[in-house]
Amino acid sequence: MTSLVKYDDSYLARLSDGSSEELDSLEGEVSKLDLMPRLILPRDGTKDVKCVLGEDTLFTRRKINAIVVWAGARRTLWPPEGADREDNSPICTTGVVDMSTFNRRNDTGVGKWIVAGNEEFVCPVDSASMQTNVHCSSCAYNEFGSAALWDESKSGNAGKACNESRVLALRIVDQVDSFPTSSGEQYGLFNMNGESPIVICNLPATSIKSVRKMCMFATSRRIPLSKIVWSLGAEIVEKGSIQWSVLEARHAGFPVEDMLLGVAADRSEVRSLFLGESVDVIDVDDEIPF
Repeated sequence: MTSLVKYDDSYLARLSDGSSEELDSLEGEVSKLDLMPRLILPRDGTKDVKCVLGEDTLFTRRKINAIVVWAGARRTLWPPEGADREDNSPICTTGVVDMSTFNRRNDTGVGKWIVAGNEEFVCPVDSASMQTNVHCSSCAYNEFGSAALWDESKSGNAGKACNESRVLALRIVDQVDSFPTSSGEQYGLFNMNGESPIVICNLPATSIKSVRKMCMFATSRRIPLSKIVWSLGAEIVEKGSIQWSVLEARHAGFPVEDMLLGVAADRSEVRSLFLGESVDVIDVDDEIPF
């Protein structure tokens, strides 16, 4: 017997009809952060960035246009290579905090050092409790040159033992127009559409320089990051036979005025999600292997 049901995208929409009560009952088991897609820099030598949600790839593009809704940061001290441990959980982490927490002139970062199970490692602070707070500004593992002292496999590494990363919450947008300036420059005007998601981009230390350039552009023009549109992609860097990718960011334009209130609401929601939940570690791209 031939089915009269039409199976296409409209069928998927019908599957959700009348299911709100059942879906509401599941919310307690799912973090809203887990439902946000991730933007991943390439690891295969290409320049294509990938947007994924769980195991599904939503799209792959050479460039995306996006607004930085919120910028966060994190420091994490991982066990040395070859440490005899049952898991690979961090020894100390700040969790995800506002990026301004790691201000180079006034570092207010505080890591939670897990004492229990890590007795073989020297905690910078004397403590008899299960965990203790360590101020990043005075921590020896947050100093350049400490990587080789912490981990013998990193002999000659002048970096920090404590890995530092950035977390960007991005709203993807599309160009709808452009406008000229008195200096003769042409800037794009961008807006979001109904399918413009907020995506999370976790960036290792190798891309911090790119984020700082974005901050420099914003502060020099006295315009917040959340009111600037960026063209984001990947730049391939090579050192000998080793190759990795870093974030490439270019100023593309500005959001239309009607978007600004929505961006402010996005910023408030995303910030509260990161700072209000116990988000200790989020997967980031691998550090460069030297």
